[in-house]
Amino acid sequence: MNIKLYIPFLIASVFLVSCDGNDSGEDIFIGTPIDQRPVVTNPITSADISDLNTLYIGLTTEQAISVAAKQEHIFRIVSIDGTGLPVTADFRNGRINASIENNRVVSIGVEIINL
Repeated sequence: MNIKLYIPFLIASVFLVSCDGNDSGEDIFIGTPIDQRPVVTNPITSADISDLNTLYIGLTTEQAISVAAKQEHIFRIVSIDGTGLPVTADFRNGRINASIENNRVVSIGVEIINL
């Protein structure tokens, strides 16, 4: 048996075991704390888009859902890691459509009727 063949596998195994597969990236994201983000009240208008971006972009999926519930926003996820999800074709004024990558909100779109 040639031990030289097993050394790369041994090194790779040690490396993989030392990796934490449950790392959510929470400690790497640096952004505005949730309690310092803007409050956007209903009804949402086109003037609120900038504040909505500040409010949601960078939050984890769970945080974004929680913030939306607290602020009474209609919130739905339309894509995860680049894969579109099936969504209804109806229009809801003020609904926030979020794209998620690596469990973070990376972009939002807002359905708005400008009257």
